[in-house]
Formats: sequence, C-alpha cells, structure tokens
Amino acid sequence: MGSRKLSSQDRDDFMKEHLVISCLAAFLSALALAGCSTTNATYKDAPFNFVESVGISQAGGPVPLIGFDISWVDATTHTYYLAAAQYAGIITIDLNTFTNPSGPTASYLGTGAFAGNISDPFNVDPNHPYEGGPNGVLVVGGTEVWAADGSPYTYSTSGGVTTYSNDVCNSSVKVINLNSKAVTPIYTNGCFRADELAYDSTDNLVLVGNPEEDPTMVVNPNATNGKNTPTAPFISLISTTTKKLVAQIAFDGTNGSPNAVGGIEQPTYSSKTGNFYVAVPLDGPTDPGNGAIAVISPTTLKVVNKFPLTNCVPNGMAIGPDGQEAFLACNSTTGPQLISLVNGSKIASFPNSVPAPTDSASLAIYPFAGNMCDQAWFNPTLNQYYAACQFAYNNSLVTVVDAGSGLTGATFLQNILVNPQGITSAGAAHSVASDPTTGALIVPLPMGAPWCPSPANPGCIGIWAPQGSEVAKPW
Repeated sequence: MGSRKLSSQDRDDFMKEHLVISCLAAFLSALALAGCSTTNATYKDAPFNFVESVGISQAGGPVPLIGFDISWVDATTHTYYLAAAQYAGIITIDLNTFTNPSGPTASYLGTGAFAGNISDPFNVDPNHPYEGGPNGVLVVGGTEVWAADGSPYTYSTSGGVTTYSNDVCNSSVKVINLNSKAVTPIYTNGCFRADELAYDSTDNLVLVGNPEEDPTMVVNPNATNGKNTPTAPFISLISTTTKKLVAQIAFDGTNGSPNAVGGIEQPTYSSKTGNFYVAVPLDGPTDPGNGAIAVISPTTLKVVNKFPLTNCVPNGMAIGPDGQEAFLACNSTTGPQLISLVNGSKIASFPNSVPAPTDSASLAIYPFAGNMCDQAWFNPTLNQYYAACQFAYNNSLVTVVDAGSGLTGATFLQNILVNPQGITSAGAAHSVASDPTTGALIVPLPMGAPWCPSPANPGCIGIWAPQGSEVAKPW
C-alpha cells in the first residue's frame, strides 16, 4: 500500500496551471495551530485539483476495483471508510496523515467478517448484481463502524435462468468496535444484501435497507418462523443502544409505503425535521422513471409521507445546510436535483455536462453505463454538495454544487472528470465523500491511468482538493 505522489515534472506542470495558496485554516486548526475560521476559508468554491492517489494492494494479483459501494468520512477522527465487498472488508485511510512525507496509506478493517463479493461482478444476473458485503457504511459516535452485509449463498445460471441455493437468509449489519475491533452482527434476516444506512443520533437509531428481496428467487424462512421478515424490499430500524431490531417496514406499496420495484437506495436523516428520508428509484411497476422519497418517523416507526419525484430515479441523497432540503443523485438526464423536505417540491436541477457513454466496449465491460449518479454527500464547512455520476469509468465525474442558503441560492460549480484520459476499465467511480476539515474530496477509482497506473494495485483512492487548500499542494 502507498501513495502516488506527483513527480517533479508533475509539480512543475501543476504550478504552471494552478495558483496554490499556502494557508488552510481548517487544516492548521486540526493540527492545533493558529488559523482563521473554517467557515470563511479562502478556498470555498475554488476549483478542485487532483492531488494524489492512495494505492490499494491485494493478495492474489491485481483485479480492477469494482466491488465497492458506499464511502464515509468521520469528521471526529478524520478517517475515511469504504465498504469494499470485493475484499470482504472496509478500506480505511487516516486523513490526518496528509502531511506525512509519503502521504496517507490504506488499511483494512473487519476483513473476514463479511460475506465478500459472493455474486456476480459482470452482471450475469442483472436483478441481483451484488449481494455480498460490506455495502453501506457509517460511523456511530466516533467509536463504532456500522456496515451492512449480505447473506451468503451459491448460484448457477443456465439458459438465462439463475437458481439460488444454500441461502440461510441472514443478511445483517456488522458493528465493529474501533477500540477492540470486535464485530457484533445484527441480523435483518433478508435473503439478499442489506445495503445503505443512515444514523439518527437523537433517537439512537440506524436505518438500513434490504433493497432486493425477491420471493420468486428465494423463499425466506424468516417470513413465517416468527420473525415476520418482509419478503418485499424493506427497511429496518436498529437501536444503537441495545443493538436490536426495533422495526421493519415493507416497501411494497401498502400502509403508505412506496412500491420499491427498483430497489431501495441511499437513506439519510434530518435533525431539523426529525425524520428519516429514503431514496426509492422506482415507485411501482408503472413508474416511467421518476422515483420517490419515503419519509419515516423514528418515533412512530412508520412511513408518514411520500414525495413523488419527476425524472429523477434517485440513488443518492444528502441533507443540506438547514436540514430542510435534500440533494438527490439522480439516474436521469436532468442530473442531480435539489428538493424541499417541507413539501417534496423540486427546487433546482444540475444537468451533467458529460453525456453517457454509448460505445459497445464500455457497455460490454460495465452494463450499467448510463447517465447515472449514485452516492451523494454534503460538506458543511465548504457548504457544498457532491454527486458521483456516470456508471462507466471512461465518463465518470463528480458534480459539485454550492448549497447556497439551503432552500434558495444553490448553484452549479464544477464537474470533476475523474478519468480525464477516457480510459476504459471495468468498474466506475460511483462513490464519493469529503473531509470537512481539509476540504479533500475522496473518490475510489478502478485500476488504470491516469491516477492508478501501478500494475501492483487493483485500484486506488483518488484525492482532489480545492485550489488554495494546503492539501492541494503537490508536495
């Protein structure tokens, strides 16, 4: 494991092209040095520049980094986490090591505790492309990593028909104590994967979705053995205090819930409204490509509202500066959208400037290629939204939006091409997180030039930073 620092020629080129300001107040304050206020950082809304990549090494030879999902930055410890089912563990980076001469390095957490990449990275079964784990990840209280896991099984495909076997339907959330490294499983009892999560620190609850439950593929014994596990896609609410299930809600179109025929994507929580919000790509079999946001009360443990969307198909979602709006990473030609959490109305949309790839080579390598956004993130220090977009590596980008004052004033800033050379590779850059202290924007990348050229690494974690921040210096 190691970092790819820029060469002397790279540095010369960098200095010719970019003005680097020497002070980053937030970063200095993180080092307990004198500095100015982070909220008035001089690099706010400055263009992002590539800084370096952190290599990912893996025994058994290089394999493109494709089996990963959600990433997370814990602002308390300044640590980056990436749920990587491909390696059956969580990739971590200590962001405090930016100033080390060799740069930050990657390590693994919870290896061996997860199902791993048990399914099908090349989409033999398009209905269930990734069913292993870990998938979603977040940090609770700075001391625990919560990561969602799948239910191990075997499968075979013949004549276009996939048959599943040996599935005990024990999807779970694994809680890793960062001090002892002990792993505690909390079972959601689904037959396929538990996926993305959200944390409510007020009510001490974590919400997790099981997006792909399918009784036509696997009959779930937990539906009738007293556990009453839903057989449709469902969400679970888990107590962070007792580590037990509090409630499970089927997203099957009953009791005010959406009919999640297209799965369940990124949830989030607003301390302003006191509710969870869950991105649902499609609401019912006749949904032409709109989707919905389900509103879940952590006190009544029920769906209390549903916001229908227009031309979105939401995958990612992040709550904005005043807690009354949500930034949606949409799988649509409109690009990301901003909606009100007061009434669900659309405030603005931010079209992607790079078209979806249509060449047969890209589509053959990664069938999900399309004008698609996945994870969304909000950086409160910079007051910016980010959406990782384009499900093909040769067109992957991160859309950057200034959040304005919340319900008003949001403006498009930049599309960061994470693969400016247009290299075709398996996988896509569909995950994004940002460090509020340094302003660093962190994106997992598949193997290949320009940022991950080392044949020893199956992929890397790319780091961008706003022009003017200390992290953006190329040395």
